[in-house]
Amino acid sequence: MFEIRAIRKAYADAPKIVDEMADVFTLAMRLHKPGGHSPAADREYRLRKAVLLDRVALSKGKPWAPEAAADAEWAAEEAAVTFTSADRLDGTAAGPMTPENARQQGAYRDYVRQEYARWLADQ
Repeated sequence: MFEIRAIRKAYADAPKIVDEMADVFTLAMRLHKPGGHSPAADREYRLRKAVLLDRVALSKGKPWAPEAAADAEWAAEEAAVTFTSADRLDGTAAGPMTPENARQQGAYRDYVRQEYARWLADQ
């Protein structure tokens, strides 16, 4: 499982949570427009939604989202499972943790953090 240092590193260069919310909303809207779907766009949306929910769950108790914190852990885990499962079905396996490893270890959110750090590095 990811340590606190690894989690901080995964999100060190991430935008502010409110900016991430806006980006996830924009991605969702693009997916509903003609020509908006592509494997890359669908994966980015699943990834960034899982990241957003993970970050909200990690920041539970923050004054800006007390209502969201109540179900944040559950929502973050569900989004991470969805993302990891889609990668597993699509055959995405970059490593060092693969979707199959994440499934076997129950480390879905760790996989999301790994993939987000990789995605940020490619931006």
